[in-house]
Amino acid sequence: MPKSSHIDPATGKDSRYALIPVLLEDGKIERLSDIFKFVPKTIVARDMGISLGQWDKYMQKIVPFTLKRLFRLAELCGITERQVLDLAMAEREHQKRGFNGAKT
Repeated sequence: MPKSSHIDPATGKDSRYALIPVLLEDGKIERLSDIFKFVPKTIVARDMGISLGQWDKYMQKIVPFTLKRLFRLAELCGITERQVLDLAMAEREHQKRGFNGAKT
């Protein structure tokens, strides 16, 4: 694992993941992609064992994400499986509407 000032020596994972439950509770994270405002997608993809290219494909169209991968993300972020499913559903609704609010 590359050395980083963000690695928590106690857990061995990026310490920025610890922000996610608090930010979710505060309403600053409403959908899956909001996580990457706080933990870089390169870190998340690496920790999930997914290439960045594959990660980007998943995020462009959320449907191919498996429950196993979503639950692994929940574990990394310290949130419940229900919370990550809710974030994924919010992401899906956003994608269905498109970025301009029109249904696609």
